[in-house]
Amino acid sequence: MKRLLAQADSPTLQSMQMLKRDSIPAALLACALLAGCNTDSTLGTPSTTPVALAAGGGHSCALLRSGEVYCWGSNEFGQIGAGSAAATVPQPARVASGERFAAVGAGGETTCALSEAGKLFCWGRNPAGLLGVSEPFVSSPVAVAPEMTWRSVSVGYSHLCGMSRDGVAYCWGRNTQGQLGIGRVDSDAHPAPEPVGGPVRLASVVAATIHSCGLDAAGKAYCWGMNWQSILTTDNAPSQPLPARAGGELTYVELMTGTTFACGRTADARVSCWGDNRSGSFGTGDFAGGRNPRPAFGGAPVRVLALNSENTFAVHACATGTDDAAVCWGSTTGGRLGGTTSAPTPCFSTTPPITCDPVGTRVDTHRFAALDLGNIHSCGLTRERTVRCWGGGERGQLGNGSLVSSPTPVTVNLPS
Repeated sequence: MKRLLAQADSPTLQSMQMLKRDSIPAALLACALLAGCNTDSTLGTPSTTPVALAAGGGHSCALLRSGEVYCWGSNEFGQIGAGSAAATVPQPARVASGERFAAVGAGGETTCALSEAGKLFCWGRNPAGLLGVSEPFVSSPVAVAPEMTWRSVSVGYSHLCGMSRDGVAYCWGRNTQGQLGIGRVDSDAHPAPEPVGGPVRLASVVAATIHSCGLDAAGKAYCWGMNWQSILTTDNAPSQPLPARAGGELTYVELMTGTTFACGRTADARVSCWGDNRSGSFGTGDFAGGRNPRPAFGGAPVRVLALNSENTFAVHACATGTDDAAVCWGSTTGGRLGGTTSAPTPCFSTTPPITCDPVGTRVDTHRFAALDLGNIHSCGLTRERTVRCWGGGERGQLGNGSLVSSPTPVTVNLPS
């Protein structure tokens, strides 16, 4: 979770975070509380109805209306959260917790969820001690910073960022590129939340791979951490340890981060992106990036947007328009774009070369209310409230009981 996503026809994440929590039905808190997930604004009645998704590097999770979380896929670090020692879990397994969760997010090999009371629980890999325990990983939820309550939390690759209930932005975990925003770069472990520094008061925050970004109350974007090709900030330094203005002069209602880029959505639901576009993930039909935001995804209004934010340079993005059909752009590896690519083009000089599609690949014929992306797999919550995944499946990422990849969506075997 790692990404700030909301539907254009429902309250944005930023505005939902400002609401009193008691005014939001429990099942609708999934997007308001944990960045990196997305949920439909109209819910079915069964308790087994999935209402939100989260994808890590090689695993995914679904939040049910009952407050239960089910995860599937890679489990080397216990990121499935079911207490299982199996390295691969190809069927959804219930997270071993008695908590009723309101949100779920994932990044890398770490998974987190927020309870309805705003308490944070995490499991999986424990880089820099960010889970608050000494073990290198845990296979069932542990309470993180239990003295704090949260409006939102975003799961990066090896760090977490969140907005506390009192409106303060915090980050913790690894800080090797200044991604915590605490004014310095170091290799020390930061196992407890630390306030993001600088003079800017942030209204939202999101963690990516080794950088972070946020919006202030006026919708201006700021980023810090790894300064990818001097394009996330106005500074030419390789790292930016404090929030610096990014995203040009536009103002945004929502901000999302990818591995090496960021995108913001303006009030008219149009998206602009800046940063590294070597995979063609901006949806501009080319591979040109830079620090200046570019109108992305054809310049059309976007309802749902998901960006790959894992530890890889060959990335992808997926979005839905007003018809709820999904289109994906970027690296074609593993069938992660969900269909027949329209313009696969070599984009990285490897052997064999990695190909990318900067024009866009339509994902089958489904209508999606939510999307989230792993390393080489993608998942979506359909308007009919089924979860479907596509792309790489060798670690059980598709959740259909097999270890076989699929370039077209397959149905995840959630309880019914």
